[in-house]
Amino acid sequence: MSYNGTGLGDLRLEYIEDLLNSQNVDILLIQESWLLSKTMYKLGNIHKDYIYCGVSGVDENELLTGRPYGGLAILWKREFGLFIKPV
Repeated sequence: MSYNGTGLGDLRLEYIEDLLNSQNVDILLIQESWLLSKTMYKLGNIHKDYIYCGVSGVDENELLTGRPYGGLAILWKREFGLFIKPV
């Protein structure tokens, strides 16, 4: 399943958790997370049965002005952990 987050504030994180609970999603692709590297941990707090990998779309070596557009993430069921390796 794919989801365009256009930011992952608290309400969107709750929506994603509900989605994972209700739709039996094996793998969820998230685009436009708007997360920085230091806030990527939020993906790991969405659901205890999912593992995540994500990248920020922001060059954090530059001065950040406005919203940090971009970013991608993948969440997959923990039971697939032995079969999936982020590269």
